Amino acid sequence: MTRLLDELLQRYPDDPSMRQAALLSEFRRRKAATKLAAMPQTGVYYWLPKPSAAKPGSFIWDLATFFASDYSNGVLHYDVWPEALELLAIWWKKDPAVLKRVLREAYGSVPRGRVVRMKGGFGLAHGNDTPSGQLGLRAVVRAFNLQGVKLTPYFDEHERPIMGDPEQLVHALKTNFGVKSVNPFEEEGEVA
Repeated sequence: MTRLLDELLQRYPDDPSMRQAALLSEFRRRKAATKLAAMPQTGVYYWLPKPSAAKPGSFIWDLATFFASDYSNGVLHYDVWPEALELLAIWWKKDPAVLKRVLREAYGSVPRGRVVRMKGGFGLAHGNDTPSGQLGLRAVVRAFNLQGVKLTPYFDEHERPIMGDPEQLVHALKTNFGVKSVNPFEEEGEVA
């Protein structure tokens, strides 16, 4: 979490509307800074389920990006998961402290991926579970300013849901998102 965002969230521990404003402001700032720089970015992303305002009782997938340039020590899914949990708490009207306590280790519960520099261009690692398939990957390309650069999308099993994590999220938010755990000991239906 960036130092400024961390300070803002600590300032408003019991005010959900101020926490939401701080988070959304930080995400807008990051997006604007990236667009102004018009430079390709590296970092990680999550596809987070967000309740649909247009269709109550359903959800949409929202892309949350975390650029490496915003963090002094690089960016890992595990490290930015608390920020993602803040967004989920706001959207699903849950207590952020409870979600963080219950889901702190469940950083592999939703589709995710990363953008990395590779020789001669960039790589887009994904778990082959991006919502909306190619349209979802195009959204990642736009968010990380990767249009017009040499880009290699590739499947990386480390970006797949971690066994048990999606089920923890379903239990905490009381909604099934259709994300399935991957058992690393199974090969195409065979149990090792």
